[in-house]
Amino acid sequence: MTLSELRNTLVELVGADRVLFTRPDLVAYSADMWPRAQIWKLAKTAMRHPPDAIVRIESRERLVAVLKRCRALNVPVIPYGAGSGVCGGTLPIQGGVVLDLKGMNRVLALSPDDRTVTVEAGAIGYELERGLNEAGFTLGHFPSSLLCSTVGGYAAARSAGQYSSRYGTFEDLVLALTVALPDGRLVDLRRDDQGPDWLSVMIGNEGTLGVVVDATLRLAPLAETKVFRGFRLNDVAHGVDVMRRVMQAGLRPAVLRLYDPFDTIIAASEPHPEIEEPDATATPRKPESRVARFLRAELTPLRYDLERRALDVLLRRPAWLNRLADNVPLGCLLIAGFEGSDESITRDAPHAWGIIQSQGGEDRGAGPGEAWHQNRFSVSFKQSKVFLAGAFVDTMEVSTTWDNLVPLYDAVRRAVCRHAFIMAHFSHAYREGCSIYFTMAGRASNAREGERIHRRIWQEGLEAVVGAGGSISHHHGIGLSKSTFLPAEFGAGGGRLFWALKEVMDPAETMNPQKLWPRRSERMKTPSPTHNLVAAPSVTRSQTIWADASRTVPELTASISRDGYQLPLWSLDSTLTLGDHLALPAHLDWGPSLGGVRDNLLALEATLPGGEILRERPAPRRAAGPDLPGLLRGGGSGFGRIERALLRVVPKKLVGAPHTLSAGCPRTLLDVLRALFDQEALPLRATITVEQGAAALWLLPRADQVALTRTFGLAPLGAEIPWPVPGDGGFEGSPYLLWSALGEVLASACEDGQRMLVSRFDSHGAWPAAEGGTARARKRLLHHKVALRPPGHPLKKETGSLVALLQARGGDE
Repeated sequence: MTLSELRNTLVELVGADRVLFTRPDLVAYSADMWPRAQIWKLAKTAMRHPPDAIVRIESRERLVAVLKRCRALNVPVIPYGAGSGVCGGTLPIQGGVVLDLKGMNRVLALSPDDRTVTVEAGAIGYELERGLNEAGFTLGHFPSSLLCSTVGGYAAARSAGQYSSRYGTFEDLVLALTVALPDGRLVDLRRDDQGPDWLSVMIGNEGTLGVVVDATLRLAPLAETKVFRGFRLNDVAHGVDVMRRVMQAGLRPAVLRLYDPFDTIIAASEPHPEIEEPDATATPRKPESRVARFLRAELTPLRYDLERRALDVLLRRPAWLNRLADNVPLGCLLIAGFEGSDESITRDAPHAWGIIQSQGGEDRGAGPGEAWHQNRFSVSFKQSKVFLAGAFVDTMEVSTTWDNLVPLYDAVRRAVCRHAFIMAHFSHAYREGCSIYFTMAGRASNAREGERIHRRIWQEGLEAVVGAGGSISHHHGIGLSKSTFLPAEFGAGGGRLFWALKEVMDPAETMNPQKLWPRRSERMKTPSPTHNLVAAPSVTRSQTIWADASRTVPELTASISRDGYQLPLWSLDSTLTLGDHLALPAHLDWGPSLGGVRDNLLALEATLPGGEILRERPAPRRAAGPDLPGLLRGGGSGFGRIERALLRVVPKKLVGAPHTLSAGCPRTLLDVLRALFDQEALPLRATITVEQGAAALWLLPRADQVALTRTFGLAPLGAEIPWPVPGDGGFEGSPYLLWSALGEVLASACEDGQRMLVSRFDSHGAWPAAEGGTARARKRLLHHKVALRPPGHPLKKETGSLVALLQARGGDE
């Protein structure tokens, strides 16, 4: 088919006003914000990979029609949101049709009671957040591209926002997705579906397996209070250790952000004239050294003035400047912030400040933290000035566990410092590790040399990441910039699973071609090293263990108990091995405070049926394409045999005494539990039982929450109650219910004298199980499972206004 014939076909299908193919349009959609593509623009070769046409999609019906037609014509399809990606994930390498999804931007449903929103994939993050704020909620997802990125893009790239330590990454927020497969079929995927974790497999697929149509997302109440503060630490190692201690104390700061010495100088130069008065509670500042004053004068133009002279001075001698940072004690700035209810801030912020200061952190007051918060979306819009001045700037975000963080930082700096000026900050902190966000700036005499240097930086930088055992992406995705290193992230088994999915779902490879694993000949390159396991696994500083999947949970628990730790595995058959548990079709949950299996299983190694090895690198979170190990979690033995697993562990000292509360109506207990969630007192374990017309709440709080639980009338049970509570029972196929439906099901069971148990809670609902329940109870549960699926059509009022939607009975239309 000729180019003109393709365009005419598209015009007939969706209308002339929705098909673009003028030269300005083709240039605009030929690349995203990948810095290498910006270098091409400097060489006046911006349109190296033009699309054949752009189709503006405004409904799922047109999306389905275009996918079917392109599939029949064997034409490549590239899903496109707002074009803010920085990894080349939307470049039309083989031409084809770019699907601009920004027209699909409607809010389909908002449930204030359940704190969920269903929104189409093209919604801009900032507009969605603004509407949610008007309704009293927040999504809690704040990438630096918030003003120019979409919900579908977040799902496609496994995005993480600046507040992921508190709210989680985007995949943590997703309860359900509607996905259009390459042949146009629509599928609904939910977090509670039995069997393989297909939802996690589709998140992060970057348009290679399907197109996100809409998403049902968790919400949180809009914060009542926000506090930010700055601290000075001696060096990177000191700062990383302080971050680890804060996170492992069970706290959930909105932000915990450590700047290395160079980034500290620039961050400390942020102008904030509205914060001129010194903070009386801050530690008096020490006089600044001459070296620090010199570096501040040299480096500040990199962020603000960006004059050609300043860039020449800085970027033509990167090795010298990088060595200076290694030999001069400059100190590191730590930004810490909390947001939430007044009660939680009063409780948690002083706790965090105390930990930081007890470890030698010097309090710099609220100024640095407030300055960061006010300028947190600014940095991404300053890079264009660097390119206009004849230089380039790029970022590389990687992740690993706490015990490996400083070696990973040192390895990447050594690899890159010869070619570019490099600095970094540590952010997106979790109990077991965090992300390192490197900023690299370089200069060349011409665009061709600039592209050569840029390629070398990425090749040697990612080789250093792989050699140090880190994950190659935390939240930017893969695209073209990191695709050749995906085999190192997952091993040969990762390529085998990905291409097996492609062969079934997209055999012609027309969906966003050459992304993720771009060429089949590269599948088996760069294998990962095997992790050495000992008979009795030891707990690392990251509070993790590599566990042999052939051992039983009691065996593993006994091996770490003497060190003061406990595996957070609840009510499991003690005769099964860890591998058998992880492969069970029902997804296990480890408690509201600790999350589910996906949160606590940080990496695994498995043998596939063909003998290939799937091997993940230890990381708290990653954005390295689809979550391929999700096929093995809950997949039985059909996709392979799990050999080893990297697991979180829980310090026993964090476990409080069990508490209980009885009530005649289970809705009362749900109100108590939700009140605890609202005050961010997430229990380690919660169970509601209904039997003989009465209900009881069994609660296992953290040790520092015992006083709080007593304020809700919860009485201690006594030491005779074992931990964990035995026996969940239940039947296969129990659905996940949101709060509103859960209350109805429990009240009905209590009235009918049925026996029911709910033991897998999170902040939005739970998985109820009916022990000895009747067919009527099962039918009721399954009815709610169907009724709670995301609506298959938009509301009649297509205004997208969340406030109007809230007034319209919370999206029940």
